[in-house]
Amino acid sequence: MVGSVKIGEPSLEQCHAAYAIGLEQRSHMFSDRVAEETISVGMGQAVVGRPPTKLTAVLGSCLGICLWHPRSRVGGMAHTVLPQSNGQPSQVPGKFVDTAIRFLQEKLQMLGVPSDELVAKLAGGACMFPTNGPLQIGEANIEKAIKCLQAASIPVVAQDVAGTKGRRIVFDLATGRLLVQVVGESPRML
Repeated sequence: MVGSVKIGEPSLEQCHAAYAIGLEQRSHMFSDRVAEETISVGMGQAVVGRPPTKLTAVLGSCLGICLWHPRSRVGGMAHTVLPQSNGQPSQVPGKFVDTAIRFLQEKLQMLGVPSDELVAKLAGGACMFPTNGPLQIGEANIEKAIKCLQAASIPVVAQDVAGTKGRRIVFDLATGRLLVQVVGESPRML
């Protein structure tokens, strides 16, 4: 990310644009840019930010989990790959649905956002390889996310999940809107 600085645990003042941890960036990062910034959230990454930041991801069977606080307009996105960590420690908290939701909640709380006022939007979880076998990762990601969000008392206010096509999503932290684009279909706004 242009304009980013590696740091230890950021202060609230430093977190004004984005807070990320991911596959390549295993240390905490933030952006000090004030202009609108679009951050691509890669597989296994989880990013938290404030307006005017937009978070984007390209999803197949992966599930995009977006948490947002309507009053403060602070939110985050996780690009989850698998449903459950099974208790394995991970340097990549966005990789698993169960750890990604907890990670986003913790980072949003660091920004002063109470978890009991968050809402969620979900996208992705497609069945990219038609089969009736036991390895329906997209479906498992969706089910796990809904269970974890229910357990955390975070309502899912919108979703565009399942199907057989991948999606490109753009989460606008200024409005809480989630744009969902699928090849050959009209864009949808959640």
